[in-house]
Amino acid sequence: HTSLRNAYYKAPTVRMMGPGRDLTALHKDGREFPVEIGLSTFDDSAQQKRVLVSLVDITERKKMEMEMREINTNLEEFTYVVSHDLRSPLRGISDLIQWIEEDIGPDPPPEVTHNIDRITIRVDRMESLIDNLLAYARAGSACRDLKRIDMTELLQEVCEFVQIPEQFEVEVHVEPGMMISARTPLETVLRNLISNAIKHHDQASGKLVVTSVMEHNMCRIAVRDNGPGIPGNMHDRIFRLFQTVTASERQGTGIGLSVSRRLVETHGGRISVQANTPDRGSTFSVWWPRFVRKDTYD
Repeated sequence: HTSLRNAYYKAPTVRMMGPGRDLTALHKDGREFPVEIGLSTFDDSAQQKRVLVSLVDITERKKMEMEMREINTNLEEFTYVVSHDLRSPLRGISDLIQWIEEDIGPDPPPEVTHNIDRITIRVDRMESLIDNLLAYARAGSACRDLKRIDMTELLQEVCEFVQIPEQFEVEVHVEPGMMISARTPLETVLRNLISNAIKHHDQASGKLVVTSVMEHNMCRIAVRDNGPGIPGNMHDRIFRLFQTVTASERQGTGIGLSVSRRLVETHGGRISVQANTPDRGSTFSVWWPRFVRKDTYD
């Protein structure tokens, strides 16, 4: 290391040691642990050049990075299943639509044409969502396709995609404000939250209140339902892979909320759930960055 020290003394600057390399230090008990080392210089009272070394133990960060890689792997496996297991029936639906159109002839009733168009739009939209989610998982990084987002328009499209049952009432309140961010992952998160609120409701009818407000550099979207609620001891667990609240015929695979959290956190936001005390149900809140530079994820 003598040559490296001499080289640094010739052109001392404030910088990190060994950028791009994995550095380790030796604990007094003999074990190695990962570190970051910062270098800076100063003159002492005798005007002698000195080097100040700051050493930071990054064991916890490395542990979190490993956990994130595991989550990425799980997400990739999930999207692989989605891609292969859902594309085939979607293609089958598209073929059935064509056959139905051939069977009903050139002058079908307007209502039939309208319904066929709605089916076609939903099949195309599902294909698009699968493509975007698969591309995101394979990249292992945040979505770089940044767009100006109109939250009123986005929530309207999400509700149309979810197909809210007639017995459910949905109130949407949006505070005006500009957003330039990743639209597709945000749409996926909101679709998961709204569809979950309906799917896991314990009554034939229900009410959802969706609000969007601007809080400085974040947009907070809340989905409030009047369903059975979620036990307090499950508020953290439900965001983990393959975790479900109860077993039922309507129960999902326990993947949707973990994917939602991954999408939110990857894009610099956070997600949480709270009980509607003293009312029934739960409220899922998402804080999503309003503005993202294109170089943020580079």
